[in-house]
Amino acid sequence: MKTLSLVLTLILCSYVNAQDVSTLFEQLDPTVVTIEVTEYKIKNQKLSASEGLGSGVIISSDGLILTAAHVVESANEVLVKLQNETSFGADVLSSSSAADVALIKLRNPPKNLMFAKPGNSDTAKIGEQILIIGAPLGLEHSLSVGYISRKMKKNMITNGEMAGFIQTDASINHGNSGGPMFI
Repeated sequence: MKTLSLVLTLILCSYVNAQDVSTLFEQLDPTVVTIEVTEYKIKNQKLSASEGLGSGVIISSDGLILTAAHVVESANEVLVKLQNETSFGADVLSSSSAADVALIKLRNPPKNLMFAKPGNSDTAKIGEQILIIGAPLGLEHSLSVGYISRKMKKNMITNGEMAGFIQTDASINHGNSGGPMFI
């Protein structure tokens, strides 16, 4: 069982129940991005760079992307790769480390950018089938399918912020962080 951060509770209601999984994947995959980050540090008077990888989902036609805060919050550079392999720089607009949610925006987003419309995670039910698309272990646009196995309402307080969680049995690995959960 894996516990997902609030970012992964992006819900696109009724998609999974209405269509087969392969058709849904084809429709939703263009809204999922791979996020590559670079953090620069000075150590022993030398500049070093460390790189990280995560996923995200485009939520507006002007390039807003929802991801996990831990993917981008210490990054000096954020590069977003779309499904068609084009890459864009992005800026972190806001983040909440307590809820592990961040909003980033593409610089100069392309026209006709496909996006997913966020739903209401409060309507998700235990036992519903879910789809997770991301870049586990760097394998971009990989699909994982599972079920909602547990929900925790927004009653958990961390650093003064309330957060809710959805648990799933879908396979989630390094690189999936920040990616969407489609219901």
